[in-house]
Amino acid sequence: MKIQTTQPFDQDYETLPEEIKERADKQFTLLLENP
Repeated sequence: MKIQTTQPFDQDYETLPEEIKERADKQFTLLLENP
């Protein structure tokens, strides 16, 4: 599975607190491993 993000998403993602980014990254990884 391939996930493509948009520029607005990337910009908003960068403004998130580190803790939230880590949690989101974990969820994206789980999604990629088991769609």
